[in-house]
Amino acid sequence: MNSNPAAPDRRHACFVLAASLGFIALACVAAPSRAGSPEDASAVDVSSAAFVPNRELTFSARRLAEALRIDGHLDEPMWKTATRIGNFSEVEPGDNVRPPVDTEAWLAYDADNLYIGFVCYDDNPGAIRASVADRDNIFQDDWAGIVIDTFHDQQNGYFFLVNPRGIQGDLFRSRNNEDSSYDTVWHSGGQLTDFGWTAEIAIPFRSIRFPDRAEQEWGVHFFRTRPRESRAQYSWAPLSRDANCFFCQAGTMNGITNINQGRNLEILPYVIASQSGSLTGADDASFDWENDRGNAEGGVGLKYGITPNHTLDLTYNPDFSQIESDATQIDANQTFALFYPEKRPFFLEGADRFTSMIDVVYTRSVNDPIAAGKFTGKSGRNTVTFMTALDETSPYIVPFEEQSGGAAGGDTYSNILRYKRDVLTESFIGVIATDRRARGGNGSNTTAGVDMRLRIDDHFTVFGQVQGSYTQEPDDTTLSGGFNQIAFGKDGEYTGAFDGEDFAGHAIEASVARNGRHYNAELWAESYSPTFRAENGFIRSNNYHLANFWNGYMFQFDTNPVLERLEPQLTMGRKYNYAGEFKDTWIEPGVWLRFKKQ
Repeated sequence: MNSNPAAPDRRHACFVLAASLGFIALACVAAPSRAGSPEDASAVDVSSAAFVPNRELTFSARRLAEALRIDGHLDEPMWKTATRIGNFSEVEPGDNVRPPVDTEAWLAYDADNLYIGFVCYDDNPGAIRASVADRDNIFQDDWAGIVIDTFHDQQNGYFFLVNPRGIQGDLFRSRNNEDSSYDTVWHSGGQLTDFGWTAEIAIPFRSIRFPDRAEQEWGVHFFRTRPRESRAQYSWAPLSRDANCFFCQAGTMNGITNINQGRNLEILPYVIASQSGSLTGADDASFDWENDRGNAEGGVGLKYGITPNHTLDLTYNPDFSQIESDATQIDANQTFALFYPEKRPFFLEGADRFTSMIDVVYTRSVNDPIAAGKFTGKSGRNTVTFMTALDETSPYIVPFEEQSGGAAGGDTYSNILRYKRDVLTESFIGVIATDRRARGGNGSNTTAGVDMRLRIDDHFTVFGQVQGSYTQEPDDTTLSGGFNQIAFGKDGEYTGAFDGEDFAGHAIEASVARNGRHYNAELWAESYSPTFRAENGFIRSNNYHLANFWNGYMFQFDTNPVLERLEPQLTMGRKYNYAGEFKDTWIEPGVWLRFKKQ
């Protein structure tokens, strides 16, 4: 799902430049008028001339005397007292114009839950897409939802979405990144009607994090997606395509007072036991039946909400057997390590806070924890996350210039610390440090560094990270048998063999990005020394300097029956190793397209 309609999804396939030029010519002939900005009166559809997007974006939620029944019907008397908001703007494919159908959102709360009702009118109810799907698999359907920035700091937000049958979708957005692995406990219902559809959502306050104060003030967005000829999106708050900030365009919800998050204690114990038996002789039924001694193990997970915005997670011998299997990845002709997303519940709480430009934290490096603990908390503009774990059979991902080495290790102690300080809007400066040590003292790796994201204005954002590392290899060459013969270092002074060598390294990444209504560009650079390693992270290669420049120009069409958006793109870059040897260069023209009918 692209939750920010102003940001095109550049993961679509690119075609050759010749094709892009052909499509440009076709589009210009078929649709000579391009959608203008809201300020360009000559480009606004006459039918929308009287439409004015919402300007007052602050409202108060009203408290209910009793809880609502969540079934998708907005027929309970308590809904009559709810706050009602409407006048949604079409932000896709239109540019803050009047939508062809109306949408309303109703807001209320009690001591335990935030309630949202949606009334989604439709001029053709038979065309509504409403599948019975798995959770988080509704994004090709009609859906409506709320985005909540509970700290109102324009940094992160919760997405709660529902389709017309009440199927849920939830995400956690951290600036421009969406984490679809986020799941929490909430309730929903939906109903198809003769005028469209309705939905109800109840979000328990104990399922989200918010400031520990008597009265809350949250940033909010309300969205509706209606996929027909185009994948239309309607927003209560108007969205500018010329601004690179999502949360700073949100409205404000206040009036929520004296709500109950409680201490939110969750305990998840488990016990697994098994025993098998067999005949002592395979060929004669008169032999005795013999049982083995059996096998049993157990463990427990604990989550404790110290305050509404400080959480402690502990686990002992966790059982992750209920987690879905990893999607198969083909490693044929692949010399570098494969990345697998995190799916284990213990590691998902606060996982976005470990994210950085340089992947120095990859929680799956903690493979089979015996015990682990994690603290996540936010006070004012300061966010702190700390994780510690005792792990069995910890894997090694060893980066080299042309390949990754993989090895299975033994028990390790891991500690990861992350600190962020929010500054400006959708910006931060931070510190990140990791340390992994083999049990018994046979090998260690430590990294430490600083990073930042600074949103300069509506168009420009600067990113950067500097990270240093110090590694002491294990003294056991049997672990590194697959890459013992590889030499590395500026002059090849080290061997890939785990023979107890120690060395320091560094990595640097920096970029500046421009986002706007039409012209978009990014210039970035990377430098990874031959001796940089992050055993708690995912570093596939090192020993290179790289510079890359991407840019594109977005054309948007109002009346073209085939094409909605077209962006010719050009990418170019160059790569050297630390010895100054030329490794690669590229010039890649392409085009990003969005057609009607999705």
